[in-house]
Amino acid sequence: MDGRLIRGLKDLALRPGYLTEEYLRGRRVTHIHPVRLIIVVSLIAYSVSAAFGPDQSGLLFGLTGILTGDRPGWIGLFIVVLVLTLTAAAQRLVYWRSGRLYVEQAVLLLHVTSFAMLLAPIEVVVLSVLPDDPTGSLGAVALPILGVYWVLALRKVYSESLTLTLGRVVLVVTLATGAILATLTGLVALGIRG
Repeated sequence: MDGRLIRGLKDLALRPGYLTEEYLRGRRVTHIHPVRLIIVVSLIAYSVSAAFGPDQSGLLFGLTGILTGDRPGWIGLFIVVLVLTLTAAAQRLVYWRSGRLYVEQAVLLLHVTSFAMLLAPIEVVVLSVLPDDPTGSLGAVALPILGVYWVLALRKVYSESLTLTLGRVVLVVTLATGAILATLTGLVALGIRG
């Protein structure tokens, strides 16, 4: 736990897009690497989730379970990497005029995903304290927070209007969802034939 990690967690939580902007400007020495950050935050998130039990997994871990088919391990990791890869490709396509490379789009998504992993243990703890949530509305708060964070991060990095950013996010989500579904359908078809 060095100063870069603590500062990185604080910046990640309170300043959407700041770490990405710093990375893109070449100020990498003073900040934790995006891959290292997501690994540390994931370990924290899964440790907290395990401490509070699988019954209080929350919406974000529930979505991960849906994506991975409740299969931790290589298949789950493959699907999460596939989703991030295709979303970064869709984001690169939507922001092609910015001149930002695919890797730079992936860095922004690693930071957004790291923020999602910071939300997950908070959600798990809150759900364990208030387990009587029959509507599931408490758990559904995390996804809009993540969406707002992603929009704010994109606005910070690209310095564009809220309306334009929202339109681009809808386009990115549409393209990425189509690509993800097509890829998974193709992989399943190959598995059935093979």
